[in-house]
Amino acid sequence: MKLRLQPILVLTGIAGLLAAQAQTEAPATHAGRLVKLDVMVRAKTGVVTGLNREDFTLLDKGKPQKIEVFSAAPGRDAGAKFEPPAPVVGMNRTTRRGEPVKSAIVILYDRVNTPASDQPYTRKLVLDTLSSLKDTEIFAFYSLGRNLSVVHDFTEDPGPLIRAAARLGSATPQAAPADPADQTAQKALEDSLVPQQDLDTVFRVDKTARAFQSITRHLSGLPGRKGIAWITRTFPLTFGADFNRRNQLELEVTNATVMLQEENIALYPINPGGVGRGFSDRTTPNDTPTEGRLMPGSNASISNDGAISENSTLSSIAQETGGIAYYNMNEIASKVREVLQETELVYTLGFYPENKTLDGHPHDFGVKVAKASGATVRFRKRYLATKEDPMRQAPGIPELAADPLEATGIQLAAVAERDPARAGVQKVSVSVNVADLQMTHAGDHWTGAFELALALDGSMGATGGVQLFNLNWTEEQMQKGRSGLIVSSTIDTKNQPGRLRAVVRDKNSGAAGSVQVPLAAQ
Repeated sequence: MKLRLQPILVLTGIAGLLAAQAQTEAPATHAGRLVKLDVMVRAKTGVVTGLNREDFTLLDKGKPQKIEVFSAAPGRDAGAKFEPPAPVVGMNRTTRRGEPVKSAIVILYDRVNTPASDQPYTRKLVLDTLSSLKDTEIFAFYSLGRNLSVVHDFTEDPGPLIRAAARLGSATPQAAPADPADQTAQKALEDSLVPQQDLDTVFRVDKTARAFQSITRHLSGLPGRKGIAWITRTFPLTFGADFNRRNQLELEVTNATVMLQEENIALYPINPGGVGRGFSDRTTPNDTPTEGRLMPGSNASISNDGAISENSTLSSIAQETGGIAYYNMNEIASKVREVLQETELVYTLGFYPENKTLDGHPHDFGVKVAKASGATVRFRKRYLATKEDPMRQAPGIPELAADPLEATGIQLAAVAERDPARAGVQKVSVSVNVADLQMTHAGDHWTGAFELALALDGSMGATGGVQLFNLNWTEEQMQKGRSGLIVSSTIDTKNQPGRLRAVVRDKNSGAAGSVQVPLAAQ
């Protein structure tokens, strides 16, 4: 009995730790929607430090706003000591070192939007980049082919991936790794670098959009600077074949930009094409409607000959989201290093727009900084002025369960225990961060509700179900809940190995969290 209780005791301690961390990060209570903006301030000598709330002027459509939430989040201390979580615990915002994930950068190698003929060369650049990273850094590495592959995530130890990249990129043959973790990392990395053949434009547009939706959802709950270093040759666009083609272009670019802007995610496109032509620079007859070119006689164009520059599109999205575009690159390691260093110091400004100004349209931001003459100030350029945060609405539980990435909108930790009375059945206990739930305060009670589901290998099937938890708490119960809420469910795995995931979705806000749960030994 003592051994069976041990994982739950571990989870109970972690629940209190997560609750304490959430309380230090939560903004002051206020009615209405909170809009936050991350601001980078850099001089030629580096990051500008020492700025406070009074040094910033925040504008919404040119009108100054009261900055009610302010923080200056320093970068990570790579030498700091943390308590590693027990290996039986899955956590969606904490690394295996026990360090909270913040200021997260995704390195995304895009094989779908890079010509097949360019991928062998790009593969070498990717391996050089990964092998140059440090195992104390927090980053994720994904690859986009016919599906989004998660090669390494923030919560995992990056050492095996870095060593695998060094072996695969070596000019001399290397012995196969003996460590099981290194073997797994090398196999995942090899698979993620297999050349992807050129695909239909509509397919590429759909796959790219879905990948960015998944990555955005994965980053949504993480604090600090968030960015995507996107190694790609082009931004995929369907355009159209009539006079509305320019409108379609602008719509597709706008949709991608807004999705990143609403989650304060900066895009850093890295075009590794060197000095040469990309997808959209291919020479085609002027009267042929191909990707990257406007129809003859169209109403507008980016360049004189009607071609749409892939670099100008990527640069535009980068600028609108507060990132930087890199192109005509013959090496990319130094640029990825620059992106990782962008997390050194981030100023976060937050304000509550008046309800009457929330008209459902995009609003332009403006930021002025005192004591920073000559400095470069970067931030996302607008937000969607809706009364509810448009990015809080996660998809349904089946889609969250099948997503290759965990959702982080709700912070979770989870453990599994086998049921000794029922072969193959696992009891999964989940710690839910109450601070991430939308609770309603009326009179002397707090109310809220969330769903909990378990899935094996992305499918709930007949082995898992959805449980609804209704909360109706007194003030005293609310205080206890804030120190850690643990709920449980069961799933029949039929003694089969697989990927066990717990999913929590807030019924009021639509926010969601999911976490990978280590299966208990049978």
